[in-house]
Amino acid sequence: MHSELARRSASTRQRGAADAVLRGWMLLACLGLAGSARPVDAKKAKGSPSNVAIEQLFDGVQPAIRECALSHGIYKGATVVELEATVMVARDGRVFSAQVTAKLAPKTPAQVPESLQSCVGDALRKMKFPSSSDTFRKLLRTWKFASA
Repeated sequence: MHSELARRSASTRQRGAADAVLRGWMLLACLGLAGSARPVDAKKAKGSPSNVAIEQLFDGVQPAIRECALSHGIYKGATVVELEATVMVARDGRVFSAQVTAKLAPKTPAQVPESLQSCVGDALRKMKFPSSSDTFRKLLRTWKFASA
């Protein structure tokens, strides 16, 4: 009986060693797969809109802003209209605030930059952005229009 028991324990030991080696290889393979996975950017994973999508939205409002620059600046004697806008976008995609600064060159008393700023601000407030996980997003944009 002892010889049969010795044979069993030897084969059992070999099987146990083989199982341990197999488990080790599987562990290495799993660690290798986990190490090769690329880290995911948290903002991209939450569905934050890309810069390309935001630029397309600004390109869509460009004709309205151009019309504001023409009617409140160029047609009133300005040769250059520079606009700087700061747009705050809420989580749901609506424009929370739009602050516009207008610079007209050359300055004349007939030109009123406040009406230009108001016109551009109204056009920006009508925009609808994609929703985001950020509470607020601050977007900066500049435009420059000149007559020939």
